[in-house]
Amino acid sequence: MMIVLLTGEVHSGKSTALLQLMDKKQIFGLINPVDQQGKKYFLLASTPSAFPMESDDPAESGVSVGKYRFSAGAFERANRELIDEWKRASGVFVFDEVGKLELREEGLFHAIQFILSNPNPKVKTLIFVVRDYLLESASEKFGWQNATVIYKEDVPLFA
Repeated sequence: MMIVLLTGEVHSGKSTALLQLMDKKQIFGLINPVDQQGKKYFLLASTPSAFPMESDDPAESGVSVGKYRFSAGAFERANRELIDEWKRASGVFVFDEVGKLELREEGLFHAIQFILSNPNPKVKTLIFVVRDYLLESASEKFGWQNATVIYKEDVPLFA
């Protein structure tokens, strides 16, 4: 299996490149686009079903990163959905994204651990989205020193 790190600056089109790929090819995994109101959400690539990532409810347990307040329940569901998706995946699997939470072993960290420790022989290409300024830290934490690094315009070449 080839591990690919899709990188770039914040709001540079990484998730959009994956959405365009999803329109052309059957892929598995999770994409984190932004809706018309600027809210982030989780989108399962194979179904595609979506659910909110952010929480507007101050009473709901969650975590804040920058300007975003994420729902703890949404991340729990996303971890479960990603693991289930991994078990049935084939071909290309996308993981959008490995960020500050995952480097702190929060967010989607459990799904990353599961995927990396439970190889799926049917998956040929595993694409992790990592922001450019976190690329070195993520590579070190998850052992991706030999991964192929690409940018949004390279996505069709690796799918």
